[in-house]
Amino acid sequence: MNVLLDNVLLQSVQASGRTMAELTDTEIEQLTALRDAAYDRPGTWAGNILCFHYGLCRPIPSGGEGEAPKSLPREATTVAPAVPVMRLYPNPSTVWTAIDLSLTGRVDNAYLRVLDATGRQMQQLNVAAATTQLVLDTRSLAPGLYLVELFNAGQRLQSEQLIVQP
Repeated sequence: MNVLLDNVLLQSVQASGRTMAELTDTEIEQLTALRDAAYDRPGTWAGNILCFHYGLCRPIPSGGEGEAPKSLPREATTVAPAVPVMRLYPNPSTVWTAIDLSLTGRVDNAYLRVLDATGRQMQQLNVAAATTQLVLDTRSLAPGLYLVELFNAGQRLQSEQLIVQP
């Protein structure tokens, strides 16, 4: 059923001359149902589209096969951390990586910088809110190791390694 739904949806969007970034509310609901049904290939495909184009990301699965992802209770996510936190997932990445950010204090010209192994800046993303999620499109990056750095008020707060796979 999942494969049939994603094929029908894909053909419908292509036939209408739209892209996956131009889905109707009903099509987004169909993708959400497909994504939430399982952590299989169609569910991952739907999840990637929803996260990249619409910011509707889900956590990566952890634990055993078919097990639902473990997540913090809603109340725990509202407490400000004592130190800045930057979390990248999925890592390694093939198409996109979601970056969860929780900054302490005021956001003052905050941004993320992506550096390749030679130290050359490949991308820069502005950070507008203290607690937010950004989606980094990794399709333009060559496979390899990258460094993602978080800056606020002119200071580097944190850096994380990101692996991009083909």
